[in-house]
Amino acid sequence: MKTLSLTSAAYFRDSFYVAGFILKSTSSLIPTIEDFGRKGNEVSFQMFGRIGRDYELQSSTDLKTWQHESDYNQGQRIQPLTLPTGPSQKFYRVKLKEP
Repeated sequence: MKTLSLTSAAYFRDSFYVAGFILKSTSSLIPTIEDFGRKGNEVSFQMFGRIGRDYELQSSTDLKTWQHESDYNQGQRIQPLTLPTGPSQKFYRVKLKEP
């Protein structure tokens, strides 16, 4: 495992949107969020994970309480996801869904 830092940040409508990760594993079972960006009223991500696995994207405004945002199946090596921007800043994480 190696330590990484913030990958992207954006300011939009009085809010900051930040993407990144603290640890990265050499295991392809652990998904990562990269290439975070904003287009109009949407935020977009590039998700990297194991092809064919199911993942859940979650968000939090306080890093304590996590809300479900989206389920997705990693259909390709790089899986793009797009979400509408919200009224407040959010943190994002991805979890592997257990079979």
